[in-house]
Amino acid sequence: DINAINPADIQSIDVLKDASAATIYGSRASNGVIMVTTRRGKTGKILIGVNSYYGVNSLAKRLPLTNRVQYNSILNQVALNDGTEPLDYVSSDTYTDADGQTQKYPDTDWQSAFFENAPENKIDVSVSGGTKDMRMNVSFGRFYQEGIANHTNFERYNIQVNTDFTKGKFKFGESFTFSKSQR
Repeated sequence: DINAINPADIQSIDVLKDASAATIYGSRASNGVIMVTTRRGKTGKILIGVNSYYGVNSLAKRLPLTNRVQYNSILNQVALNDGTEPLDYVSSDTYTDADGQTQKYPDTDWQSAFFENAPENKIDVSVSGGTKDMRMNVSFGRFYQEGIANHTNFERYNIQVNTDFTKGKFKFGESFTFSKSQR
């Protein structure tokens, strides 16, 4: 699954189509094949890399909505146009609750109540290197994003391990990927 791969671990993306894909993958490749190659270790010193960022997402544009007074004015005009009496709550700013107390009708901005600024952060740590006989690339990534809608978020952890061993004419390698995400 492409969602299991950390974008920082991708070395290249190749698209095979036509006969080249069919030769390797048979009839399942009739619409083409997308090959994703992840980073591998290179001969040389051990390199440690850290990449991180932090940002805040927000709603790009709010819709211009009516407040309670404007909405009540519209309902009053609708009642006048229909030739009916406006409802009590439309023509008044207050009401009497069950305890006999006078209360103001609420004036809620539902966009502000539903949407919020949402931070996001990402960190990627990698260790890469090796000798001519053994090379490795190990990486860890964490991505966390709160949603702009209340009580929504996304979190993903990725671990990628690629090793290559060479012994004489033989070359052995493995690629291990673990990914956990929660919405």
